[in-house]
Amino acid sequence: MPFFKAFGFRRSQNSLQVGSKVPALAALDQDGNKVDLAEQTASGLTYLYFFPKAGTPGCTLQACDLRDSHARLVQAGIRVIGVSRDKVASQKAFHTAKRLPYSLLSDPEGKIIKAFGVEIIFGLPLRQSFLLRDGLIIWRDLHSPIQNQADDLLRALPNLPNPK
Repeated sequence: MPFFKAFGFRRSQNSLQVGSKVPALAALDQDGNKVDLAEQTASGLTYLYFFPKAGTPGCTLQACDLRDSHARLVQAGIRVIGVSRDKVASQKAFHTAKRLPYSLLSDPEGKIIKAFGVEIIFGLPLRQSFLLRDGLIIWRDLHSPIQNQADDLLRALPNLPNPK
């Protein structure tokens, strides 16, 4: 058995590429509200980021960095949505404790994670992110940093394609 499989690493063969359409899937947010991902991202810009586990040190740094940059992202017309395998109650506790101004989606079965082709290690999604415009992926970062994601995204934004 290869080393990476022995330790729960799964490299996706179906990673969504720039230009791909957002999958038609739904999940519950931190408040238990059903969010239709395709509908939610059908217009405007959405930064969809995947993180391993709510409340862990790296994920806390990442979420708080995006929280602290949220006003700049909103000013640029970007909404933020986080996704992990955590259950709704864990997402709610994390969202409340860190005063996050954006939604966190609960994907315990990994349907959204799998649909986007996010890699898995030890049963948890790796830190990856996608910028969506009008229902299409226009940018992706398959090795998202814990900090300064907003800076990277805002620097890249002027050079990204507009599919319309």
